[in-house]
Amino acid sequence: MGHDLRAAATRLMAVLRRRSETPDVTPLPVISTWNLPGAPATTPTEPRAGRAARIRLGKALRALRPRFAIAYAGHNGAQYQCRMWEPYLAASGEPYLIVTDDARAADLIRRISTAPLILLAEPRRSDLELVLPRTVRAAFYVQNSKRNRPFLKLKQITHVWLNHGDSDKPANFRKTHADYDRIVTCGEAGVERYAAHGIVIARDRFDILGRPQISDIVDGPRPGGMPPTVLYAPTWRGISPRNDYTSVPLAPQLIAALLERELTVIFRGHPFSAKRSEDQRSIAEAHRLLADDRERSGRQHVWGAAAERERSLADCVNLADAMIADVTGAVTDFLASGRPYAMMAMSEPDIESFRVAFPISRSAYVIERSLANLDLVLDDLLITDPLADYRAERRRYYLGPLTGQESAVAVADYVRRLARGRLPVG
Repeated sequence: MGHDLRAAATRLMAVLRRRSETPDVTPLPVISTWNLPGAPATTPTEPRAGRAARIRLGKALRALRPRFAIAYAGHNGAQYQCRMWEPYLAASGEPYLIVTDDARAADLIRRISTAPLILLAEPRRSDLELVLPRTVRAAFYVQNSKRNRPFLKLKQITHVWLNHGDSDKPANFRKTHADYDRIVTCGEAGVERYAAHGIVIARDRFDILGRPQISDIVDGPRPGGMPPTVLYAPTWRGISPRNDYTSVPLAPQLIAALLERELTVIFRGHPFSAKRSEDQRSIAEAHRLLADDRERSGRQHVWGAAAERERSLADCVNLADAMIADVTGAVTDFLASGRPYAMMAMSEPDIESFRVAFPISRSAYVIERSLANLDLVLDDLLITDPLADYRAERRRYYLGPLTGQESAVAVADYVRRLARGRLPVG
């Protein structure tokens, strides 16, 4: 009798074990994969993946054995946001994949990356657990989106907030960043920014890793005898009027003033600068001014695709003696050059309130939105540079103690540690 009971119990346990190992038969949402050998792909007539597709996807992921993931829930910014970080994460040498829930983002990512990519629209928790198997120990996030939340519910993964730049914009100190396990910043400024805005996050959850993207920026003045050049790098309007720091409407006036001083100009707009028709008109007028002056004077101004797609930000910085920008991450990156910069005070009524609201401007020459002080600022920016010593002091505070190349090595090691299940020291 006892033997029969034991045999029955063994058979029952075997059945239960097989059931627990059977993949969920519920169809996946719309799913597509790229560069993942053996994985399923949907068709227009079969947009949802069923049981067979789940089995194939599981096998493909077991073969890949990804150790970390880039989770992207944004939209149009996928190209420049993912491109900014993927090479430094990939340098860890750990296998990884990119997962997105947005078809537009997937299309953009495919243009700049050869990493395995999975598009999983409207995912449930069980779907995410399938496409992010237990070999994935860390996930990295480069874009503020409420659609990151489903990913964050996977507790077996260490979720790391990277952002896609460093600036004093609200995107760099949101309350939702407290939902991530780790927060990576360039320097101490990135840590203190949260506390300064009333956001309490334990200090040991921050990791200061520098800014690897500045590796290619040349530190120090440009060689003598080169034509004096100013980089103008305005930002876009943001997602709401409260975050509108753009000086694009003033671009024609600003560029005209630079041309009057016989300067060479690099006009590098933000990828989203031309979203509104009035900004398109301002940009077109600025481009016309530069084209006319180049034809008349022979000065080799750079604008449009030549400044925004054919050259990186580092390339543009290396061509410039000084920069004029808005509240933007380009300012933090430009600090690595040691050269002077000015900022446009578009969102505040006066210079002092602008310096209070955006601390990085304390080492900048600030241009009033009326442009009333433009000539005086250009003298400081291009001739006397009285803030040179203070700017050098603040560089470490914003960019951290590591050089660009040291930072790149530190980021790769950081990814490696997380991918192997070892938490970094906070």
